[in-house]
Parts: sequence; C-alpha cells; structure tokens
Amino acid sequence: MKTFADIISNNLEQILKEGTCFMITALSFIGTQLVIKRKRIGFWLWIITDVAFIVFYASQHIFVQSGVMFVYLGQSIYGLNQWYKLAKKKSKKKLKPKKTGFQKLLDNFKR
Repeated sequence: MKTFADIISNNLEQILKEGTCFMITALSFIGTQLVIKRKRIGFWLWIITDVAFIVFYASQHIFVQSGVMFVYLGQSIYGLNQWYKLAKKKSKKKLKPKKTGFQKLLDNFKR
C-alpha cells in the first residue's frame, strides 16, 4: 500500500506543473480585474504572466501555445504604451477649475 508521501514524491513533477500553471492563471485573472478597475499595474501583471507562460509552455515543448502567449505579450506591451501616451496627453491638457454656484452667479451679474 502506497503512503501519501510516496504518492506525492512519485507525482511531484506533475503537481509542480499544475501548481505553476494555476498560479500564473490566477495572476492573469487578477491583472484582468485591475485593468477593469483602470489600474495601470494590471498591464504590468499581464506582462509578467505572459512571460511566465511563455517560459512554462516552452519548457513543456508546447511551442504553439508559447507563440500565442508571445502575441499576448506584445498586446500587453502595446496596451501599456497606449495607456502611458493617453495619460501624458491628458496631463498636458490644461484643466480649467470648475466654477462654483456662487462664481456663476457673480458672472451673471457682471453681464
């Protein structure tokens, strides 16, 4: 009869593969939620998980899926770049302070 330790030691490689894939997938979902909430760090998390998936799939000799993840990596970098460009454009735009109700009332009397 096999003990629990024997089962774990015999299947340790498979357990580590499954655990690694699960952790990377969980980080990817967290990245998605952060992007939905308009947090820039979500793109960084996607970049990290895409690189991790590329290495993981390449180590398993699943090169087609590794290539797909490489495309996703490119999309993540592009999205992050666009986000920075948009933020830079918004910061250059001068924002006028909003007028309060009292200031609007004074403007009406000045006319």
